[in-house]
Amino acid sequence: MVADLDYTRFLSESALRRQPNAIREADASAMTEALQYSPTPGQADLLGWLKKLQIRYHSPIDFNRYDLCITNGSSEGVAKVFELILNPGDAILIDSPCYPGSLDFLLAYGADIISIETDSNGMSAEHLNETLSNWPNSKGLPKTLYTISTGSNPTGASMSLERKINIYDIARKYNLLIIEDDPYYFLQFTKPEPSFLSIDTDGRVIRLDSMSKVLSPGIMKFYENRKMLMIDAINKYLKDMVAFHEPKAGMFIWLKIYGVEDTRKLIYEKALGKEVLLLPGSVFFVDKSKNYPYVRVSYSLCALEQIEIGMERFSKVLQEELIRL
Repeated sequence: MVADLDYTRFLSESALRRQPNAIREADASAMTEALQYSPTPGQADLLGWLKKLQIRYHSPIDFNRYDLCITNGSSEGVAKVFELILNPGDAILIDSPCYPGSLDFLLAYGADIISIETDSNGMSAEHLNETLSNWPNSKGLPKTLYTISTGSNPTGASMSLERKINIYDIARKYNLLIIEDDPYYFLQFTKPEPSFLSIDTDGRVIRLDSMSKVLSPGIMKFYENRKMLMIDAINKYLKDMVAFHEPKAGMFIWLKIYGVEDTRKLIYEKALGKEVLLLPGSVFFVDKSKNYPYVRVSYSLCALEQIEIGMERFSKVLQEELIRL
């Protein structure tokens, strides 16, 4: 008869320090439920927890009027909302510039995309109101507004509460739904601004959240450290050649390049040739035929030492381009 082995002698010190996984500790009924097909909106316990999360952070005025659905990423949620609301030819008001993934969805659905100007505080309430007040009588008014209200991709802009209230008032005046795409809400580097959901008195806000960017402990500090390193590198190597504002959230910086009419060739050929990966501004606008002097910088993936190296290389590329021009 073979004696029982003491397997602990074969384990490393790190393995011995591990605690039992919560899944192993779950009772049989919980595991049976977890391994079954869940209802379409999502697993009931998880939905309940997420509803409590919304109440904790956004304090909706009457949360009973809302429901919640889990999707495979925020992008699927965006696509489902567009499909639910838009008929081909329907007008929709969006940030300009805007996340290209959302632009692709809207183009696929045949939407009439109406670009609203943005600044360092996000969508311009003034331009939004001007657009709607001068809307042609021959066209039906838009019924939907789409915005990334915190740490916008690509500009890094975040709306102030005052701006959100102004836009919400315009939405009430023209009876618009507001699609609040807010994947960077938990990546704010200062005190979080109230969301559109938190000021929604009419039930006209559809809010989209994301967990993928915030599940790891310390993730906000991770991004904030990289943001400051990127800003220091931009100020060191690109000073007097670019303009930008410091983002209050998210993972992007939007550069306006002085003296360059359009950045496509600069980025796709010259910067990429030096192994510097950036995106030209044209990617984020509806009208690709125009020239745009913008570049989006992301500090989410690059290693710390790559940040300064990348900006130094881009500085040399930009200097050569400005001399040539």
